Amino acid sequence: MIKYLIRHPVSVFVIFAAVIVVSVVALIKLPTSLLPAIDLPELLIKTDCGKMSAEDVSRQVAPVLVSKLVSLPGLDKIVARSEDGYSVVNIRFVPGTDMNTSFYEAAERIESAIRLLPSDVSYPAIVRRGFSDIPVCFLTVSLRRSPIGKFSPSQPFFELTQWVNNSLIPALEQSDKIAFADASGLETPKIIVVPKPGYLQAGLTPEHLARSLTLQNKELQSIKLRDNNVYVNYSVGNPANDIETIKNTLVEFGGSWHYLHNVADVQVISEPKGFCLADGRQTILVALYKKEGASLRDFRRSVDYIINAQRMTNPAVEITLVRAQDTLVNQLLTSLFRSLLLGVLFVVLIILLGYRQLRLASVILISVSVSVILTFLLLYLMRISLNIISIAGLIVSIGLAIDFGIIVSDNILQRYKTGLPLRDAIAIGTQEVIAPVLSSAFTTAAIFIPLIFISGYAGMLFFDQAFTIVSSQAAAIITALFLLPVLFKVFINEQSLRFIQGSKKNTVWGKLHKSIERSFLKSRKVPVITIGIVLILGPIGIFFSEKRLYPSLPYTEREICIHWNEPLTPEANFKRMVQLSSLINNHVVHHEIFAGRQDFLYGENYDFKENESCIFFATHGPTQLDTVTQFLSNYLRSKYPEASFSFRQPLSPITKVFNADEEKVYIKLLLDNENHFDVSKIDSLENDLKNNEIEINELPVRASMILLKPEMEKIAVAGITPEDFYQQVNNYMAPAPLMQLPIRGSRIPVYAVNASSISINHLLEAPIHNSTGSSIELGNLVKTSMTSRIEEYFTDASGTFVLFSVQTSPRLNNKLNSIVANLNKGRYQGKLVLDDYNQENRAQLIKMIYILIISILLLYLILAAQFESLIIPLIVLIELPIDYSFVMLALWVTSTGLNLMSFIGLIVISGLVINDSILKIDKIIQEARSGRHLIRAVITGGRARLNSIIITSLTTILAVVPQMWGNNVSTALQNPVSLAIVIGLGAGTLVSIYLIPALFYFIYSRKQSSLMVINP
Repeated sequence: MIKYLIRHPVSVFVIFAAVIVVSVVALIKLPTSLLPAIDLPELLIKTDCGKMSAEDVSRQVAPVLVSKLVSLPGLDKIVARSEDGYSVVNIRFVPGTDMNTSFYEAAERIESAIRLLPSDVSYPAIVRRGFSDIPVCFLTVSLRRSPIGKFSPSQPFFELTQWVNNSLIPALEQSDKIAFADASGLETPKIIVVPKPGYLQAGLTPEHLARSLTLQNKELQSIKLRDNNVYVNYSVGNPANDIETIKNTLVEFGGSWHYLHNVADVQVISEPKGFCLADGRQTILVALYKKEGASLRDFRRSVDYIINAQRMTNPAVEITLVRAQDTLVNQLLTSLFRSLLLGVLFVVLIILLGYRQLRLASVILISVSVSVILTFLLLYLMRISLNIISIAGLIVSIGLAIDFGIIVSDNILQRYKTGLPLRDAIAIGTQEVIAPVLSSAFTTAAIFIPLIFISGYAGMLFFDQAFTIVSSQAAAIITALFLLPVLFKVFINEQSLRFIQGSKKNTVWGKLHKSIERSFLKSRKVPVITIGIVLILGPIGIFFSEKRLYPSLPYTEREICIHWNEPLTPEANFKRMVQLSSLINNHVVHHEIFAGRQDFLYGENYDFKENESCIFFATHGPTQLDTVTQFLSNYLRSKYPEASFSFRQPLSPITKVFNADEEKVYIKLLLDNENHFDVSKIDSLENDLKNNEIEINELPVRASMILLKPEMEKIAVAGITPEDFYQQVNNYMAPAPLMQLPIRGSRIPVYAVNASSISINHLLEAPIHNSTGSSIELGNLVKTSMTSRIEEYFTDASGTFVLFSVQTSPRLNNKLNSIVANLNKGRYQGKLVLDDYNQENRAQLIKMIYILIISILLLYLILAAQFESLIIPLIVLIELPIDYSFVMLALWVTSTGLNLMSFIGLIVISGLVINDSILKIDKIIQEARSGRHLIRAVITGGRARLNSIIITSLTTILAVVPQMWGNNVSTALQNPVSLAIVIGLGAGTLVSIYLIPALFYFIYSRKQSSLMVINP
């Protein structure tokens, strides 16, 4: 076969040229993305509970829904959050679950739960979450001359709101790449009609105003009348279309008619429930969502085109694109491609230094380049995108692809040294290594089989990396066995191979190698002592290394969410946030403020109350981010000790997949639903936790409340029915809009009273009228008292609870269970339960140990089948615990720690490090079967493979070294894998060169004849 290819080089080159063309086209069409295509297995169940309190929702709604949904197939975690009038059930499934089936199953169970819910509860809405539900970017829209750090309701900002609603958002949503544009920070004015004090005391009520405004500004339905031979549309009424019409409305009161502006104040006000600021400037923030199937590149082009067009039509508006996912994707992919090119450069230098012959190095590099291009075709056929995972796999596989080229070339040169003609040396040298090369590739590929047992996102993510490595190896085998021999014949001649005769002088490296080799072969103590020392040091690294599920990622963005635990107005909340903004403005690249309630329709991540806030801030690097984080933490603790706050990573595919905000420790206080919860118990538990040196990050959200308790006897004596009493009080506290006034394409509500500006004293002075027209102040009909309540409850399979987020020191991590057990002896009106992410991490890491053991057993079976021996596989595999020990020490010394990615690195090197030993033992067996004495066979076989082992190991190591440089997400994610490969392969090379031949010699020194039956 090889001789046939050598005799027909043109045919071989034409076939590979065609494959290259197709592969280049596939590369151009390969989609780019941040992460592999992963389905986000989450469902949200949203329920509108009307006017129910948070406590009632947690007792009557959330437990019913959770009990019905907790047994869904594939369910991983379920938590329901209960607030005033609202319930949200968040369901997370095991990655890989069929979400279509889960969606319909959840719908059926909710249908069966409806009859168990209170009658005033709306039908729950089921929302399927996906990565398309994460905003791809944000637009900040502001007036160019708007003041920094100030809020002033004005006509220009209202016009900006109208422009965003009527022009910008429709233009964005018309694009076939944009699914949805969601805005917050909009100014929504309203018209307030407030009776003047004298007329109010005389008996003018909001009902008078409402009746007059409604009747005199009413438009009847249009009717069609016939006029001769045509129809004419008629409409009766005088609908208001400006504020002057409202002011001139006639009001009947006291037996006479009055103009509205004479008896009441008519004002246009803007009382936003929340604010948005970007870099200190009041802004409208627009979140953009990408359509399914649209690429980030096309999405960005579409957004840029629309923004530029809108800027030209309205130059007074400043539009800035921030938090763009494609910017992060481009940065990470650029970094990875840079690492790839540097790795290739290092490999070229190693080959040139190893062979000192440009033509031979060029032949190997051409073969490897073709294999890399062919890999892109395989990725395209399997619909795998270019992302930070697949490109990292490509970087790892570069060294492996070069290994095959070096092994084939080195064996050809070995055969040429024996005096064979170049054509025969190429054919025989290639034919000899087909079996070990295929065995080596199969071993490396087989090592990835147990990885299918990795659960969660890690298993789904690593599929791309594993398939890229396997595809690269397949492409490398094809080029090394079918293209490289032809290239060798065409570009290498006998004159250019004179260098292989070389000098017979002993170099310093040669003398050192012989000395170490002699030490290992002469005495059994040296290899035994070496193995013992290394195996003792390994567990030390395991014990002291930090253990977590995923490596710590270097973020440059963060959010702080603040609950002031005070009944602040939106304006007061805004002022505090502006002050915080001014303190960090010079230390961040960009920041955004969300103060109070937001207008987002689809942004659960920014669902805040009036007294809650959030700051998003981005810095130049992780160090600056930690500095700003520490400053904000210290400032809030000293300035606002009553406030609760927490830090989180902004919502993105990376933070969602790698659980950036789930590595927290919570203490749940399970409540007894049969009794009303005493809020004072929270203070008791808080003190007890602090006494145990546990720092509290977040307390359950509480709110003070003034309770107005009607005195029904006084109400009856006053001649007021309970229905009239509650109706009039409701008109003061929560009035309904009288009408909608159309202005500039928007409908502005008109109210007969401004409930948000009424103080408790004004409310108690409000007149309550009876059927005769006389009135009595509300304060005379009610009793007032102060109380406190929980604003937010949670429910899961274990029951309803309130949540404490705590921060512990490493010294207390192992004592948390005992601390919680001791605290349970106290009376907190419930049971304390520790929700520690470390427990999940330990379970996942233990599962990785089992997978590692399965991988080793699989390797043993493969090697046993290859060598038809049960002893030789043990000699080869003794290398693995030694290499693992070196890697564990490196993980501890470099503070990388034990995590899922470092375990994957161990699994990867399991298939790499033994390849050198397989090739060396294969050569030793060949030498022994040719009649050489065992000691001579060991020495000759070892030295014959020495050059190729060193070069292949160095190329693989240096190919991944650039991936360890940098300080971004992709680098941090792959750093444990790269470190394991560098240290494991470096140690494995030394073990393969010195220790494995010595063990082989000591075991078979007394039974060389048994080698004759071993399949080489």
